[in-house]
Parts: sequence; C-alpha cells; structure tokens
Amino acid sequence: MIAKHLEYLMDERDISAAELSRKTLVPKSNISSWLCGANPNILQLQKVAEYLGVELDYFISGRLRPVPEPHLLFRSSLNEGNYEIIIKKI
Repeated sequence: MIAKHLEYLMDERDISAAELSRKTLVPKSNISSWLCGANPNILQLQKVAEYLGVELDYFISGRLRPVPEPHLLFRSSLNEGNYEIIIKKI
C-alpha cells in the first residue's frame, strides 16, 4: 500500500526518488526500498509526507483529507456580543 501511494504522489508531482531524497534528507536507498515494498521508518515517512503535502495516514488509507478554506476558519474582525455556532452535516 505505502509503495503504491508513494509512487502515485511522486508521479503526480514529477519527482524522482533522488530528488525526493535531496529535498527531505531521507536516504535514497530508503525511498527506493519503500517503493519495493519495505516498511518505512515512520519519522522518515513523516518528512516525506510533509514535503509532498499529505497527511501521514494517506500512505495507508490512500485518502486525501481536504484542506479547509482559510476564510472559513478565521475572521479578521468580529463584533462584540454573544454568538451561537451551529454545525450541520450537509
């Protein structure tokens, strides 16, 4: 699973194992062995996930978590007063 998802991300971003190694400081031999099915060091895989812009669990689940829109999370100014926040699944 990890190999398949890592290979997909590398292909999508047009990045080689050597380049990924240089950018993350994870040895190329480790990345190559992951692509052949070896189990990764979790700390090294975390570095790769951060560089590729995915959550660590993507390598297991294959599901990308949507990144929330910043304008939905923060408000630059709010009026004073009481607020009621309702969250509904749509």
